Amino acid sequence: MKRMLQKTASFSAFSTLSAIGLALALASPADAALLGTYEFTGQSLAITDADAGDGVTFTDMDLHNYGNLFDNGSDGNSLRISGDDNGASGSTSDATTAGYYLSFKVTNNSGAVLDLTSLTLDYKATNANGFSASRVYASSQGFDNVTADTIARVGRLVAGSDASVVNAVVDLDDLSNNVDAGINASSSPGDYNLLNGFARTFYIVWIDDSGHFSRYTDIDNIALYSAGAASIPEPATLGMLSVGALLMLKRRGVRGHDV
Repeated sequence: MKRMLQKTASFSAFSTLSAIGLALALASPADAALLGTYEFTGQSLAITDADAGDGVTFTDMDLHNYGNLFDNGSDGNSLRISGDDNGASGSTSDATTAGYYLSFKVTNNSGAVLDLTSLTLDYKATNANGFSASRVYASSQGFDNVTADTIARVGRLVAGSDASVVNAVVDLDDLSNNVDAGINASSSPGDYNLLNGFARTFYIVWIDDSGHFSRYTDIDNIALYSAGAASIPEPATLGMLSVGALLMLKRRGVRGHDV
């Protein structure tokens, strides 16, 4: 009888630990989840939060020194960056030094590690002179070295116009998929996992080398995705699960011996 109870307790231990493993597996969805989108509808700079109760929050989009980007014939539902908006002679280095960039901050209070997977945006260039494009950066690296710290480069890199809206995807899981990803950014891919209680700022340094208002790019639907708001349990959460499992096993063991 005692041996049978020991086997039952062992099976209970296995079942409990298996359940914990299954729970952790289910907490790590492979499919990307939309966290929020800057849609700029009605000239709004606020985020459209995909889940207002997930503990992930965003600041309004900051236009910094660009000023009003809903002018120059914009439809009021997208940002229009013209050749005369950056005042930085078409250089990323000059633009960052002078503070010509878009930025937003995401804060994670979900109770789990946030696995940021991608940043996307829509753009359409009109009458580009040579290029109308942006380097994308994150606060985990900054942009002291505009080339090495680059996460990705998006936009039109040759003269002309886009016939339709282009959707650009910045891969935050594998930077080798991005155009012009720098060595500093690529060497630390785990930097885009956002710990609970921490924040990260993304910078979009869009420049146009034309210097003229008749050449511009419309930008819309800047969105951030993750592998799920509760993708990776925090160490403290794992610890609580382990302690709970041990207490459950101990309690079951005592009951078994009392039978």
